[in-house]
Amino acid sequence: MLTMKKCKITIQELMKQGQVLAPCIWDCFSASAAAYCGYEAFLLSGAAVSWAHCGMPDIGLCTAEELVNICDHITDAYNLPIIVDADEGFGESPLNTYRTCLRLAKAGAAAITIDDGTGIRGAERQVYRNGYTTGVVDRETYYARIRAALAALEGTDCMLIARTVAKRKHGFEDAIERVTTAIEMGAGMPLIIGMNSIDECNKLNESVPGFKMYPDILSENGQSVVSLEEIALMKYNLVSFHALEKGAFYGMIDYGKHNIENQSVVYSEEHDMGLGIRGWQELLKLVSPDCDQWFEFERQCGLKADQTTFIG
Repeated sequence: MLTMKKCKITIQELMKQGQVLAPCIWDCFSASAAAYCGYEAFLLSGAAVSWAHCGMPDIGLCTAEELVNICDHITDAYNLPIIVDADEGFGESPLNTYRTCLRLAKAGAAAITIDDGTGIRGAERQVYRNGYTTGVVDRETYYARIRAALAALEGTDCMLIARTVAKRKHGFEDAIERVTTAIEMGAGMPLIIGMNSIDECNKLNESVPGFKMYPDILSENGQSVVSLEEIALMKYNLVSFHALEKGAFYGMIDYGKHNIENQSVVYSEEHDMGLGIRGWQELLKLVSPDCDQWFEFERQCGLKADQTTFIG
């Protein structure tokens, strides 16, 4: 029998084993690359999904329907926990937040982030390029979203991550107060967008001693802005970062330019990017390990033709 929605470990259980690095993904293909690299969890990134499915930066064009469908496809194909960036819940009312979280949990999400931003992100995100000031709702509106999300996830293994974008507009102390209250309400862990120093990690740790998420870790002058080992001591056991997008885009440009210049696909067929993998079908076998169960099920249904050979 075919198996789906088969993740056997929660994100909470995984964090108890140690620090979890979750690269941003946007579809099954990027998830397959992350799984092949050995990552133990995924982050379905709003920004990456927007580029991949709308051809635009993260300016609020993606819909809840698109996000749920993408999550559903990925969790059917891969058994690693997936954290979903659900922004403000895709609507002004806490009812929107409730329905979004309910649907994502049904689609197999292991954790969902809900924040205090506004649904109007276009003009605000333009400012982001020159210093960032984003729309932030008042605290009570944020807490209403948290209550709605918690109600939607009650009785499931899906964890709510209380995210705030308030730091850049109201300051770090305000952001801490918001997520601390959300944790007291029952959220599983906090996430403050815009954190970029060990000092800020320490300040949040003083208010929230349990597990925390560090978002979008960056580098400066060839070094990470924070040490993963150091923040692990403060229980930042979930760390996300945009590890794949640049590589995917640059790789496609590299292959595409060579192929159009050579007027052939020799470069694509022969170049292995240093991975030592010769042949497209070999790579597809590595990232699609469950194909055989589909072929076996096909035979069980009565198909007589031999379908055991993988076809890319």
